[in-house]
Amino acid sequence: MKLLHVYGQAPKAFAGCAGLLALAAGLLVPGLGPQATSAAPPASGTDGKAPAAAPAENAGGKKPGGTLYDLPETDDAEALGGFIRRLLNFDPNTPEEHREYQAKAPALLETAAQRILKLEKDPKSPRAKGARLLLLQLKILSVGTLTPEQQRELVDMVSKSLAANGLTQDELQLAMMLAQNLEMTGNSAVAAEAYASFGKALGGSDNEQFRELAKQFAGAERRLTSVGKPFQLTGNTIDGKPLDWAKYRGKVVLVDFWATWCGPCRAELPNIKKNYEKFHREGFDVVGVSVDSDRDALLSFLNEEKPPWITVQDSSDDPAKTSVAAYYGISMIPQTFLIDRQGNVLSTSARGETLGPQIEKALAASPGPAAGAGVVPAGKAAPSKSPQKK
Repeated sequence: MKLLHVYGQAPKAFAGCAGLLALAAGLLVPGLGPQATSAAPPASGTDGKAPAAAPAENAGGKKPGGTLYDLPETDDAEALGGFIRRLLNFDPNTPEEHREYQAKAPALLETAAQRILKLEKDPKSPRAKGARLLLLQLKILSVGTLTPEQQRELVDMVSKSLAANGLTQDELQLAMMLAQNLEMTGNSAVAAEAYASFGKALGGSDNEQFRELAKQFAGAERRLTSVGKPFQLTGNTIDGKPLDWAKYRGKVVLVDFWATWCGPCRAELPNIKKNYEKFHREGFDVVGVSVDSDRDALLSFLNEEKPPWITVQDSSDDPAKTSVAAYYGISMIPQTFLIDRQGNVLSTSARGETLGPQIEKALAASPGPAAGAGVVPAGKAAPSKSPQKK
């Protein structure tokens, strides 16, 4: 299962999670899913006015001419569900609408969902389940504001939800959403715990897709806990020859996972080239690992850019071959690993302005051969444990 995305790419509302939040809308309004009716933004203006709606849309306290953010003063759970669906389906068109939506929508959605739970007599009803799902998603979206203890409590909550409700697509998306949000907020320790917990739950499934995703989660845990451990890199170079990873022992190496279709990856290339030119004679090197499935596009790009380092084409799409991206659970690119002279991972975030200082520190920490001495043959570097094989 290939789940590669670009860091920073996200739909406008809720930082990429509006679609996931909308999954709850169909449950909150039984028989009326998120695609059943149009919720287009106003034809003009940026005041958040709701578009003209059919009478059913105005049911339950939504006043004619009122704004999208008028929470119905009603004890009708279905009307509250309709309000939630309208709010979830709204797609801000302008920066002003987007800022207003992010400022107002989360609190209103939370209030409406909590009121539904109080009104619903059957806690197992589709509407009650949808309200709980929505509240959990809203909490996940704010995970960056939580303490590590609160984040762990949330991981435990989602793990229990997986166990209680079974491995459904909704529960699976919740788990993926939480683990990735934890990772993007920079809490690698809790993110690794989340991947481990969710992967364990998925690993026992009869569903092959879920079992494959469990492997991806295990890889993500491996990546997030990789600092200080030997880095494993296999594969064929762009000319079809097996990569000789052992020959890089004794050098500081940046392993860069990228693709030609990834804008941030291409934007980072000049920075990598600049640091390569600056530090190469001191013992720094780069190995590019392309996750492109279009070999022609990759060859064309390499021919145009001519990076002075070796490029490996990862075999993510070939189940008969080992995928390094899958082994390390890489679902978002660019992803880098900075490797020390002994072959161990120093950093998984060496990019941008931090790349040069991290390389310089790594080179100074363990001086290598004299400048210009070239690659150190395998077996002649300082004694250390060889990278394990998969």
